[in-house]
Amino acid sequence: MHVFITGGTGFIGSLVVKELIEKGNQVTGLARSEESAQLLNDMGAEMLRGELTDLEVLKKGAIAADGVIHIGFSNDFSQYDQAVEMDLQAVRAIGSVLENTDKPFIRTGGTLGISGLGRQGTEAD
Repeated sequence: MHVFITGGTGFIGSLVVKELIEKGNQVTGLARSEESAQLLNDMGAEMLRGELTDLEVLKKGAIAADGVIHIGFSNDFSQYDQAVEMDLQAVRAIGSVLENTDKPFIRTGGTLGISGLGRQGTEAD
């Protein structure tokens, strides 16, 4: 299976890329920098140059693949509302070319911790 992935060089994404390749899948990752492109190459993945705001690039990656995993997200939490809007636009762009294709589309992300509580966070937070 050929999988297009955003966020493939991040903490979660790099593990997903490695697992997909180990299982015999072809992976193309979105790379916004030369460093990201090299990391993808080092993992055995192909790269598509662009950013999460490049909606046509996202569509191109999705069309060429058999499925999409969207993990990428802006790490600038000082502009969280804009990051959420950017992510929504990315999801809509990818979804627009996958609609009625039966290609799988996974959107996921993660949080490593919380801050600003004035104390150590717990599961309840």
